[in-house]
Amino acid sequence: MKRKSVLIILLLLAFELKTTAQTRWIEDSEMKFKIAVPNSFQTNKFKDGTDQIHAFVSSDQNVAIQLRSFKVAENATIEIIMQAFLQNILKGAQQLVNKAYTLNGLNGNLAGYKWRFNNINVIAGVFYTIQNGIAYAIMTVIPENLFSTRNAESDAITNTFTILNPVSNTTGSLGGLVNPQNASQGVIQNQNAQLPSNPSVAPNQPSNTNVAITDANIGAEIDANYRIINPQNTLASSVGRINLAFGYSGNAKGKTFLIKWYSDTHNTLVKEFTYSPPDAVTGRGKAYIENPGKVWPEGKYRVNICLNDQVLKEVAFSLEPLKQSQSTPDNDYIPLVAGDACLEHLIPKKASIRQADQGQKLWNIPILETGKNLTMVIQNILKQGKDFNTFVNEQISVITGKGATITKKELANVQGINGYKYWYEYNGTFFLYSAIEGPQSFYLTGFVGGADYKGILEKHHNVIHNSFKKVPCVNEPSNIQTSQPTQPQPVKGSTSGAIKQIVFDNQNNGYDFATEKIRNGYATPEPDLRNEAWCTPLPALCGNWAKTGKTKMEDVTSPPVSGFISDGKSYTNCQECPVNEVLVFKLKNGTYAKLMITNDVKTKTADGCQHKITCLVQYPAF
Repeated sequence: MKRKSVLIILLLLAFELKTTAQTRWIEDSEMKFKIAVPNSFQTNKFKDGTDQIHAFVSSDQNVAIQLRSFKVAENATIEIIMQAFLQNILKGAQQLVNKAYTLNGLNGNLAGYKWRFNNINVIAGVFYTIQNGIAYAIMTVIPENLFSTRNAESDAITNTFTILNPVSNTTGSLGGLVNPQNASQGVIQNQNAQLPSNPSVAPNQPSNTNVAITDANIGAEIDANYRIINPQNTLASSVGRINLAFGYSGNAKGKTFLIKWYSDTHNTLVKEFTYSPPDAVTGRGKAYIENPGKVWPEGKYRVNICLNDQVLKEVAFSLEPLKQSQSTPDNDYIPLVAGDACLEHLIPKKASIRQADQGQKLWNIPILETGKNLTMVIQNILKQGKDFNTFVNEQISVITGKGATITKKELANVQGINGYKYWYEYNGTFFLYSAIEGPQSFYLTGFVGGADYKGILEKHHNVIHNSFKKVPCVNEPSNIQTSQPTQPQPVKGSTSGAIKQIVFDNQNNGYDFATEKIRNGYATPEPDLRNEAWCTPLPALCGNWAKTGKTKMEDVTSPPVSGFISDGKSYTNCQECPVNEVLVFKLKNGTYAKLMITNDVKTKTADGCQHKITCLVQYPAF
């Protein structure tokens, strides 16, 4: 590969367009491959030094594929090819993914990049492989804002890439760029696939006496070291992702692990994918299947870890409904005395305070079966001469004014105390609140979570509401807000601005801190932040932000001196960002804002993926 290379977009704009009446195979006998291209795509073939290049582009110029091939020496490695490609072709690109990958039986590496070209943010995915002395780099380029809707189109083409002397029928796709374990939705995909009754070494296959699985576990959460945080053999059928983590001994370089997920109850193969291990005497691997937004079919499952068709390890597990007794940790509650409000009520036993401010506390309510947390909000607001009915009506008015949908509202007095229940939905998140009138304040308790946990939210909400009773008041109401909150709930913070809770997804994906407006993130002018529709494990935010390493908003009292992702760039960068870590945004007018994602609900859509995120925001921050 020469250092001087022609960029793909220029190539696609410059060549003479060719089309045929039907989808056709493009075959290169010199470089020994073929690939199928739709009739709507334009094609071209040319040389860049010794490199043979085939370029394909959609009629609207939004999906481009370049297939670069060239002969290499025996000692050439994929790592060298990748480095040269990044330095000479994708100059300035930010790498998002780099992993071992198999495409149509061809072992190689898949890398994903974010790239800026002609002032447009694009996503580039490149599959690198070396076969029979020829290196191949198959690159797709799609505008970032269209990636979730167009990557399936490019996958349909790259999936057909075939060496003229194929050695395997294992399939994959460059869609694995946004799914690092090459695992698609975990729905039952092959109703006719029969399970092997007694997995064993297949005849005429080499043994793997030098490779052994040292440990293997299943669970809902996995850490950065490829270990399951809370191993379980029984999971709730509502869990979105099922993770496998395993360790092995023995150098497996040059071999391929095959991970197969089965449903024994339904006699089906759920999913399989491959993993090519590095050159090391020991290592760890991971895999997962997911079924976001849907309930798994109940029953018995297993996952097999195979090498050269030999089953090295089998892990059995089962999926069961989330029972009512499982919906709260230990199915237990403990009393909480709110002396300033002259009230006592129950809270879930394992609730823990995430953030505390004057007049409001945010709590984490763990759901052990999923490794996730619901949110409980408690607020205490000074009456300041306002009667209970007026306060409740103002609350409902503010909620609807913010665009939320009221799903329930009713008087719900308890043990002689004025009470009111109101439930609402905002951007797919459910809020279940109780308002209670104390002698000197209005007391709010709320539970917040996604639609999958509506039943658990209802149980918590009803138990807490029905437990209220009067207790003696403290002498001084020292921990009461002096102003009515707005909805979604703000928190009066210890710094300059109020901390507010917002929820938005990848359709209403832009946010402006000063106006507090959620809007189209691609409309002009550019918003302060944009939530990208990336199929990545964590949500991706565009803007000029920096990590702080802090988990509480009040602990960040000044902006970071460095680390802002868009500093020194002529464009707004986008990156995956952590959950439950405070980010500081540097805005164009020189002011700062704080944001922390407290909940992320990732779902597959017909066009790709969606991250629905719940955030705490504060502006101005300092």
